[in-house]
Amino acid sequence: MKKSAEIFLESYLSQHRINRKFFELVPESKYDFKMTKSSDSIRDNLAHIIAVTRNYLEGVEQGVLDFNSEKYADLNNSKDKKELLEKLAQEIERMKIILGREDIESIIVKTPWGNVKAVDSLYGLKDHEILHTGINLALMDHLEIPRFDELKAMWG
Repeated sequence: MKKSAEIFLESYLSQHRINRKFFELVPESKYDFKMTKSSDSIRDNLAHIIAVTRNYLEGVEQGVLDFNSEKYADLNNSKDKKELLEKLAQEIERMKIILGREDIESIIVKTPWGNVKAVDSLYGLKDHEILHTGINLALMDHLEIPRFDELKAMWG
Protein backbone atom coordinates (compact mmCIF):
# COMPACT_ATOMS: atom_id res chain seq x y z
CA MET A 1 0.00 0.00 0.00
CA LYS A 2 1.26 3.47 -0.85
CA LYS A 3 1.99 6.00 1.84
CA SER A 4 -0.07 9.17 1.88
CA ALA A 5 3.03 11.13 0.82
CA GLU A 6 3.38 9.06 -2.36
CA ILE A 7 -0.31 9.42 -3.15
CA PHE A 8 -0.13 13.16 -2.63
CA LEU A 9 2.98 13.57 -4.77
CA GLU A 10 1.48 11.68 -7.72
CA SER A 11 -1.72 13.72 -7.46
CA TYR A 12 0.08 17.04 -7.08
CA LEU A 13 2.51 16.43 -9.94
CA SER A 14 -0.32 15.61 -12.34
CA GLN A 15 -1.66 19.13 -11.76
CA HIS A 16 1.75 20.80 -11.54
CA ARG A 17 2.89 19.45 -14.92
CA ILE A 18 -0.02 21.23 -16.61
CA ASN A 19 0.95 24.62 -15.19
CA ARG A 20 4.64 24.02 -15.84
CA LYS A 21 3.88 23.23 -19.50
CA PHE A 22 1.84 26.45 -19.77
CA PHE A 23 4.75 28.54 -18.44
CA GLU A 24 7.11 26.77 -20.84
CA LEU A 25 4.83 27.42 -23.83
CA VAL A 26 4.40 31.15 -23.22
CA PRO A 27 7.11 33.07 -25.05
CA GLU A 28 9.34 35.27 -22.89
CA SER A 29 8.01 38.27 -24.83
CA LYS A 30 4.52 37.58 -23.40
CA TYR A 31 5.58 37.10 -19.76
CA ASP A 32 4.54 40.64 -18.86
CA PHE A 33 1.05 40.23 -20.33
CA LYS A 34 -1.82 41.09 -17.96
CA MET A 35 -5.49 40.36 -18.64
CA THR A 36 -6.44 43.59 -16.85
CA LYS A 37 -4.51 46.57 -15.48
CA SER A 38 -4.87 45.28 -11.93
CA SER A 39 -4.09 41.60 -12.57
CA ASP A 40 -0.70 40.01 -12.16
CA SER A 41 1.48 39.36 -15.17
CA ILE A 42 2.36 35.82 -16.20
CA ARG A 43 5.82 36.44 -14.74
CA ASP A 44 4.25 37.55 -11.44
CA ASN A 45 2.00 34.48 -11.39
CA LEU A 46 4.95 32.16 -11.82
CA ALA A 47 6.91 33.90 -9.05
CA HIS A 48 3.82 33.70 -6.84
CA ILE A 49 3.46 29.95 -7.42
CA ILE A 50 7.10 29.47 -6.41
CA ALA A 51 6.60 31.58 -3.27
CA VAL A 52 3.47 29.69 -2.20
CA THR A 53 5.22 26.36 -2.80
CA ARG A 54 8.05 27.55 -0.57
CA ASN A 55 5.52 28.60 2.09
CA TYR A 56 3.99 25.13 2.19
CA LEU A 57 7.30 23.29 2.15
CA GLU A 58 8.73 25.47 4.90
CA GLY A 59 5.54 24.78 6.83
CA VAL A 60 6.33 21.07 6.77
CA GLU A 61 10.00 21.66 7.61
CA GLN A 62 9.34 24.12 10.44
CA GLY A 63 5.99 22.82 11.70
CA VAL A 64 4.15 26.10 11.08
CA LEU A 65 2.55 27.21 7.82
CA ASP A 66 3.15 30.93 7.26
CA PHE A 67 1.99 32.69 4.11
CA ASN A 68 4.64 35.42 4.21
CA SER A 69 5.84 35.48 0.62
CA GLU A 70 7.47 38.88 1.04
CA LYS A 71 10.54 37.17 2.46
CA TYR A 72 11.51 35.79 -0.94
CA ALA A 73 13.49 38.71 -2.36
CA ASP A 74 15.05 36.46 -5.00
CA LEU A 75 11.62 36.16 -6.63
CA ASN A 76 11.11 39.91 -6.73
CA ASN A 77 14.31 40.28 -8.68
CA SER A 78 13.87 37.18 -10.88
CA LYS A 79 12.47 38.43 -14.11
CA ASP A 80 13.93 35.86 -16.46
CA LYS A 81 11.61 33.04 -17.58
CA LYS A 82 14.37 30.43 -17.56
CA GLU A 83 15.53 31.40 -14.07
CA LEU A 84 11.99 31.28 -12.69
CA LEU A 85 11.37 27.85 -14.24
CA GLU A 86 14.63 26.61 -12.70
CA LYS A 87 13.55 27.89 -9.27
CA LEU A 88 10.22 26.13 -9.69
CA ALA A 89 12.00 22.87 -10.56
CA GLN A 90 14.20 23.26 -7.47
CA GLU A 91 11.14 23.54 -5.25
CA ILE A 92 9.62 20.41 -6.79
CA GLU A 93 12.85 18.51 -6.11
CA ARG A 94 12.79 19.86 -2.55
CA MET A 95 9.20 18.63 -2.21
CA LYS A 96 10.23 15.14 -3.30
CA ILE A 97 12.99 15.08 -0.68
CA ILE A 98 10.66 16.30 2.06
CA LEU A 99 7.94 13.80 1.14
CA GLY A 100 10.55 11.03 1.12
CA ARG A 101 11.51 11.61 4.75
CA GLU A 102 11.11 8.60 7.03
CA ASP A 103 9.06 10.63 9.51
CA ILE A 104 6.81 12.42 6.98
CA GLU A 105 3.70 10.49 8.04
CA SER A 106 4.06 11.63 11.67
CA ILE A 107 4.86 15.35 11.19
CA ILE A 108 2.16 17.75 12.34
CA VAL A 109 1.91 21.28 10.90
CA LYS A 110 0.17 24.19 12.58
CA THR A 111 -1.91 25.81 9.83
CA PRO A 112 -4.44 28.66 9.83
CA TRP A 113 -7.18 25.97 9.79
CA GLY A 114 -5.73 23.87 12.63
CA ASN A 115 -3.05 21.33 13.35
CA VAL A 116 -2.90 18.73 10.59
CA LYS A 117 -0.61 16.02 9.31
CA ALA A 118 2.10 17.43 7.04
CA VAL A 119 0.91 15.62 3.94
CA ASP A 120 -2.66 16.79 4.54
CA SER A 121 -1.44 20.39 4.81
CA LEU A 122 0.04 20.11 1.31
CA TYR A 123 -3.36 19.52 -0.27
CA GLY A 124 -3.85 23.28 0.05
CA LEU A 125 -0.88 23.64 -2.28
CA LYS A 126 -2.49 21.26 -4.75
CA ASP A 127 -5.70 23.32 -4.62
CA HIS A 128 -3.61 26.44 -5.27
CA GLU A 129 -2.08 24.74 -8.31
CA ILE A 130 -5.57 23.97 -9.65
CA LEU A 131 -6.60 27.61 -9.11
CA HIS A 132 -3.69 28.70 -11.29
CA THR A 133 -4.68 26.20 -13.96
CA GLY A 134 -7.93 28.14 -14.27
CA ILE A 135 -6.08 31.45 -14.47
CA ASN A 136 -3.73 29.96 -17.06
CA LEU A 137 -6.66 28.73 -19.16
CA ALA A 138 -7.94 32.29 -19.41
CA LEU A 139 -4.45 33.53 -20.29
CA MET A 140 -4.15 30.85 -22.97
CA ASP A 141 -7.38 32.07 -24.54
CA HIS A 142 -6.17 35.68 -24.55
CA LEU A 143 -2.79 34.70 -26.01
CA GLU A 144 -4.32 32.21 -28.46
CA ILE A 145 -2.26 29.32 -27.15
CA PRO A 146 -3.93 26.04 -28.12
CA ARG A 147 -4.90 23.56 -25.41
CA PHE A 148 -2.13 20.99 -25.12
CA ASP A 149 -2.57 17.25 -24.66
CA GLU A 150 -1.75 17.10 -20.93
CA LEU A 151 -4.32 19.79 -20.21
CA LYS A 152 -7.00 18.16 -22.34
CA ALA A 153 -6.33 14.77 -20.74
CA MET A 154 -6.86 16.19 -17.25
CA TRP A 155 -9.57 18.81 -17.79
CA GLY A 156 -11.13 18.07 -21.18
